[in-house]
Amino acid sequence: MASMGARLVVTSLVCCLSVLAADDAAPPLSKIRSICVDKMGGQAEVAAVVRELIFAALFAGKRFVLMESCERAEAVVKGGVLETADLRGRSEGDSVGFGGFASSRRRAGGTAGAGAESLSSIETRRQATVSMRLVGSNGIVVWANAQDSTGGKAKSAVVDGVERVVARLLEDAGQAPPPVR
Repeated sequence: MASMGARLVVTSLVCCLSVLAADDAAPPLSKIRSICVDKMGGQAEVAAVVRELIFAALFAGKRFVLMESCERAEAVVKGGVLETADLRGRSEGDSVGFGGFASSRRRAGGTAGAGAESLSSIETRRQATVSMRLVGSNGIVVWANAQDSTGGKAKSAVVDGVERVVARLLEDAGQAPPPVR
């Protein structure tokens, strides 16, 4: 009888722990519908712009319902941005000199000349690292990614990094549209 009671207590304990573990489990990314974009870390001016860029890109993706209030969202987007700039200089030069002297019985003369040319340029190269994570309402990280970018001819490094990380989130979450409410 004592072993039967002990077995019942252990079974009840295992069931309770299973229910608690299920409550603490992160929801799968494919099940998350409503999200909020929290403030981003990094340089204040850049971080504020990045938050708005992420919001706009997620809105355009039409995969998630975006919430202004993070308390009502199923998950919260958090992250940070780091933008760096390098100055790269290059210079080159070329010079030439010439001269000559000639003489004869009646005359003597000479010519001389020199020429120089130099070119220099300074280029500013920017690089951005954008990191983003999706955190469930229970505090468990559901998804995380970081992207580095040097930008392009028509895009800044920050904009390109944001587009890459949001595209990855939308790809990983699947493009199923959110339910109509």
